[in-house]
Amino acid sequence: MARIAIVEDEAALREDIALYLRAEGHDVLQAGSGAELDALATDGADIVVLDVNLPGESGFAIAARLRRSSNMGIIMLTARRLEDDRLTGLDAGADIYLAKPVSLRELAAHVRALDRRLSREAPLVETPPSWQLDRTAWRLLAPSGSEIRLSNLELRFLVRLAESPDAPVSRNQMALAIYGTCLDHDSRALDALIRRLKNKVERLCGAPLPVQVLYASGYVFSAPLRVVPASTATE
Repeated sequence: MARIAIVEDEAALREDIALYLRAEGHDVLQAGSGAELDALATDGADIVVLDVNLPGESGFAIAARLRRSSNMGIIMLTARRLEDDRLTGLDAGADIYLAKPVSLRELAAHVRALDRRLSREAPLVETPPSWQLDRTAWRLLAPSGSEIRLSNLELRFLVRLAESPDAPVSRNQMALAIYGTCLDHDSRALDALIRRLKNKVERLCGAPLPVQVLYASGYVFSAPLRVVPASTATE
């Protein structure tokens, strides 16, 4: 359902519209003027239902201002019935121009239709490319598509990071995962392993490996890392 802002200076009518649209399942905000609308948290509003004859800034001016900065749906609901008024409202950026009186049922139908249209027109959010770890084929795939073949120890290192995407992996935890022990001498071996892996990744794909060493915390893969079987990994 939509988030709707109603801008109408006649309080009783505004409340009737709000109650009806809330009963339809919408989230409704109310304002009696353009200034009150600006004071509301309307950044996330999907649709505004807007009167024309408002105190201060007219509905035509508000519609034009909203259209310059937003793709929200605008329904003008006004007693001004002349064709020139309707054309002025549409030119200002209104999607729908309704003359009062209009039934609340008809208004709700226009809201639903406009909400469906806006939902279809909303741009798809593309998922950014991620690093992919192919455990079966022992390879790391960079977002660019470059492939890095991994040794057994490098694979264990990256698998352990992938298993803890939201928290650092301590040196002891990492040494245990790679070498099966937490002995002190493995600390130097671990540093050398990470250094070689970073150099290899940058050499082969031209991008740094997003592995960060956090002081007193351990290691973290600071970018999305997806573990995939060989059959679904990006070729």
